[in-house]
Amino acid sequence: MPAVKSSVIRFFRYDSRERALHITFTSGKTYIYLDVPPKVYDAFLKADSKGEFFNEEIRDQYSFAPK
Repeated sequence: MPAVKSSVIRFFRYDSRERALHITFTSGKTYIYLDVPPKVYDAFLKADSKGEFFNEEIRDQYSFAPK
């Protein structure tokens, strides 16, 4: 899991086989975002602000479940 410099996100990892994005927030809670396309994950990796990208492109776009 890459550690990130973010006030919102602590770690994340992507399971390409299941298209699942696992995000651990600075609160310590981890959520799994489902059916996230690889191109969205690639853009997330490249985003200057992970929190901003998450809010705009992931949060309300994909189903999720707590881990």
